[in-house]
Amino acid sequence: MPAATSLSEPAPAVSVASPHLPGALQPTAVPAVAGEAKPVTVLAGQVYQAVALAARLDPEALHHTMQAFFALVHAEVQRYGGTLQRRLDDGFVALFGAPVAQEDHARRAVLAALSVQQRLREHGMDARLPQGEPLAVRLGLHTGRVLVGPLGDDGHLTYTAVGDTTRLATRLAQQAPPGAILLSAATQRLVQDTVRVEACTPVRSAGHTIPRLAYAVLGLVSQRTPLLTVGARPGSPFVGRQHELAVLQERVAQVAAGHGQVVGIVGEPGMGKSRLIDEWRRGLPDGQVTHLAARCVSYGTATPYRPVLDLLRDLWAVTDADDLDTISARVARGLQDIGMDAEEAEPYLWSLLGIPDAAAPMAGLSPQAVRSRTFATLHRLYRSISQQRPLLLEVEDVHWIDPTSQEYVEELVEQMAGVPILLLVTFRPGYRPTWMDKSYATQLALPPLAPPTAGVWCRRCSGLRPCRNPCCTPSWPGPTAIPSFWKSWPGPYGNTGSCTCRPRCPTPSRPC
Repeated sequence: MPAATSLSEPAPAVSVASPHLPGALQPTAVPAVAGEAKPVTVLAGQVYQAVALAARLDPEALHHTMQAFFALVHAEVQRYGGTLQRRLDDGFVALFGAPVAQEDHARRAVLAALSVQQRLREHGMDARLPQGEPLAVRLGLHTGRVLVGPLGDDGHLTYTAVGDTTRLATRLAQQAPPGAILLSAATQRLVQDTVRVEACTPVRSAGHTIPRLAYAVLGLVSQRTPLLTVGARPGSPFVGRQHELAVLQERVAQVAAGHGQVVGIVGEPGMGKSRLIDEWRRGLPDGQVTHLAARCVSYGTATPYRPVLDLLRDLWAVTDADDLDTISARVARGLQDIGMDAEEAEPYLWSLLGIPDAAAPMAGLSPQAVRSRTFATLHRLYRSISQQRPLLLEVEDVHWIDPTSQEYVEELVEQMAGVPILLLVTFRPGYRPTWMDKSYATQLALPPLAPPTAGVWCRRCSGLRPCRNPCCTPSWPGPTAIPSFWKSWPGPYGNTGSCTCRPRCPTPSRPC
């Protein structure tokens, strides 16, 4: 029996030569390129009643309509870092999480799906449909592991995904009502903090006798700072970071005394940056400081002012459900409360918040002038707020900050020395903030928790009492393990609910 070929090792070339063809017509050997199993989210789309549409349109109009549709889909999929895997006669399949790995592939996919439907619903496209008839599209998403890799010969290598995940996403799209988005249970679990859903009729897919749960997307979760809670683990115990917490509290006291401070928390993904900030946030004095929060996202680097916009939304309690009149009224009232000239500041703040009336006062200004005046308006805004109460600005994941916001933060830090403002940022190793060389800047590096502290963390996560055997020490993934992942580690403190002592323990089976 021939040995099995590993997915991670390139397989030998497969000969497709035929003895019945002349030598000149013999095809060349096709290289069997190895595939790779990856967790991904597949977004499948299908044009509703595509056959009937094709029967009513002439070939030129049909081609123009589908061309405009695919251009729209490609733009939105690419905007969120996805790959348009293939185009069908009546739809498409897009991939998130491969070929480039993405830790938030499910969130990217559902936001891309919502964006596609919004573009079709509100702005439409250059489609030659009778009497302005809308193009109805059904979308389905499923998250799972697929085998991804190039398919084809040397001249036509196409990166594609093979597996049940793609088939179920396509089946969800086929069952979705026109203009709707259906999620599988696997995808719904990953995006439940991002979108509102309702359960719908289970989906039957080929090869499965039990129907699969499905959920219809109702819209985004209304919140002031979108995606702010992503990655936070407020339910996990807080251990081993008391020194870092004390430093943060000391910096807040310095800001209250009128000295601006910058704090950068650096650590690998899952090392506990968000958990540390959550604990710090819980200890802030109520009513004595103004705290605003934002988070940069991996697909937001091309969106100018994204974290700045989140800070403004948090300041004026703006949610996705608010209409433009409500937003403009809150801005006007907020500026009045801090004594700012509304007529001068509103156009630039309205522009950031997406209020259409902002364009008129800025007509004729160059982009550089608009940006400069926007920066100046934001500086005055934050200074005015800090004169009433110390202002704490929290921005997580600044390694994904967009260039425009990066420029603004650099200018803000230059003016913070004698202003009661604290800028608290988190980032991953490899990102080098230019402002961390200031005398009023502090960098906190989060190393892995020490083994004794890791044992305390594991016991608290599982609800275990300390072991009564003095020689008992818990096992964990290793000294370089990441705290956020220990809870799911399949060891004694992961899922078993009991302590496993070392072999040298005289009573190794004695439970905690």
